[in-house]
Amino acid sequence: MKARAFLPVLFFGLVTVSCRKPDEVEISETRVLTTLDEEPAVNATSSEQFLPPEVLSQIQASGQSLDGSEAAAGSSAWIYLLPAADWKEADKAPMREVNLTFGDGEQAGEVYLSVSGGGLQPNVDRWYRQFGADTQPIAELGRLEFLGKQGYLVEATGRYEPGMGRPGKDGQALLGAIVEDQGRLVTVKMIGPEADVQARREQFVKFVASLARK
Repeated sequence: MKARAFLPVLFFGLVTVSCRKPDEVEISETRVLTTLDEEPAVNATSSEQFLPPEVLSQIQASGQSLDGSEAAAGSSAWIYLLPAADWKEADKAPMREVNLTFGDGEQAGEVYLSVSGGGLQPNVDRWYRQFGADTQPIAELGRLEFLGKQGYLVEATGRYEPGMGRPGKDGQALLGAIVEDQGRLVTVKMIGPEADVQARREQFVKFVASLARK
């Protein structure tokens, strides 16, 4: 009998608590909505999600497609912004996932992207050796935006010895970018006549910043 008398009282107490109205709160401040407040774009491409806004707007304004059909003709894995009219798509080549040229004629230079293994320092050391230059520790290199991270910038000038049976050239320059991404090293190298490479330094940095995986 005591249990029967107790249960209705407990139930009544639960109902009473659940029916209480929440306290009223006065709004005293407002703020601008950010992307964190927006509904997620379920069908957004990787470019729309990860490219810097200024790069994304430039690609859209130039008429290049975000799926890579125009922005990265000849590359099945990457999209990017070509920063100047004399940057051209080149034929596919072994070990190069993106292959471009800049300039004209015999003085044309090359820009290419590769994905490989190994360590950061050994790769950077090899680049310096190709120019007969003293290597520099990774920690002392310049930085640049690369795949949403801080990549390392390598610069060298002099006689370029590419190896693999290719002849060397005097008066050349290198701008190289390297970053670790998804367990691999992604590298971009610009090589060509010293004056031409140095004149395109800003273009190189802009190109590297625009790179994104499809």
